[in-house]
Amino acid sequence: MKNLETESYISNIQQYLIDSYVETENFTAFLEQHHKHCYWMIFSDYSFKPRFPKKPAITATIIPFSDYRWIQTICRLSQLKTNLDIKKTYINEKHISFINFIEGLPAFHISLLVDENLNYYKNEKINEKEYFKRYFDGVKVHYSNHINYALAQPNPKMNIGNIDRVLKLLNERPKIRIFKQSQIVSSLISSISKMIVDSTKVECKILWCSDNDDILSYSEDSLLYPFVFDMIRTDLYRLRPQKMYQIDFLKKVTKDFDELVRIPDYIVGTISDLNLEEVTVTHEKFLPVLYSFLTNSNKNLVINLTNISNKIELTKYEFKKLVEKEPNWSTYRWK
Repeated sequence: MKNLETESYISNIQQYLIDSYVETENFTAFLEQHHKHCYWMIFSDYSFKPRFPKKPAITATIIPFSDYRWIQTICRLSQLKTNLDIKKTYINEKHISFINFIEGLPAFHISLLVDENLNYYKNEKINEKEYFKRYFDGVKVHYSNHINYALAQPNPKMNIGNIDRVLKLLNERPKIRIFKQSQIVSSLISSISKMIVDSTKVECKILWCSDNDDILSYSEDSLLYPFVFDMIRTDLYRLRPQKMYQIDFLKKVTKDFDELVRIPDYIVGTISDLNLEEVTVTHEKFLPVLYSFLTNSNKNLVINLTNISNKIELTKYEFKKLVEKEPNWSTYRWK
């Protein structure tokens, strides 16, 4: 797709992703198809610790809807299909039924593969820890401006209080890897949200829902809420959406939405297991997702973000039909 070179490029990834969405066209076509919807949910799941040589990945599932009852119905249907993450499943009738259910949803799925070391930061004058200190100083200024100029914001004083706690963590012995993972998550979710806001014809409300993991639980006794919420909120604001919007977050998956988080779980689990060069997987349970779903570019986009010798590249993966006729999974035998 693109070769990207800049002096400090981690903060530009959001715009690079937006350019990639526009270039590939399928996501923009999906947004145009659903431009009258004002409610949007983004469900995400990650695999930041795959076995070498597989790559870390994050998948976001984007679902527009008109009212809460509709999304509740989808959740109940999802629960009927499966109640297990993909790592606990195997090929059976429920497994195939859930994949068919994913295919039939009015949803789009964007997956981002990233380098194992998450080394997307470049600045010879400061290190990664100092970079994030400056980043969150900027977030604090962003919230302060909302107070000074009386701009609409749910609770800027509480937000500033959380940022003060984040900065205290950064002055001690932070797990920088969590901050780098959060930066990637924020880049993906904020760039998707920017596209949604600019594409809808009405003021939209976006809710991000993620499985509980290290990013959401990091230093939860010290923080008021996960700092990735502040990152997404600020990164989206800096992308200058063209319309009014609301964005909110769920820290913990409730029973209403737990089943729908399994959609990106199935996708990211398959992608993180995938050998991209040979297009092979290690277990038969990943094959239906690969054969039946990842080949559908109208509902699925997979982007690889790499840094080789300080040269950033974004590459789109196109999984063409791997077989002319999809196997009969009920009688399929793993070779």
